Amino acid sequence: MQPNNIPYPRRTLIRKILRQLARCLLIIGFNIKVSGKANLPKTGPFIVAGNHNSALDPTLLLFVIPHQIEFLGSGDLPIDPRMSMFTTLYGFIPINRGYVDQVGLSQALSILQQNGILGIF
Repeated sequence: MQPNNIPYPRRTLIRKILRQLARCLLIIGFNIKVSGKANLPKTGPFIVAGNHNSALDPTLLLFVIPHQIEFLGSGDLPIDPRMSMFTTLYGFIPINRGYVDQVGLSQALSILQQNGILGIF
């Protein structure tokens, strides 16, 4: 494995737990309707790109996408304190914006090379 590669999937147990927690909270708190789910590929590699309107957006992707998603996140901005515990537990690939982040981009490419699913906003 190259020095900038990370294994995919990773943190599988904690991510399954967080996914189920997200499902429960979203089902209880919101009336979510999903359309077009049949258009998702059965396996990776692929990239899921979403608009980032709120802190719930990654949680909604966990609810909708049946695969483990490896998210890219800003490594140069502080995490919302209300979400920091969840983001720390789930983990993400930090990307430092404003210049070419070779490490973060290499890690993202590594996920795709392992037939993984990459989530970006």
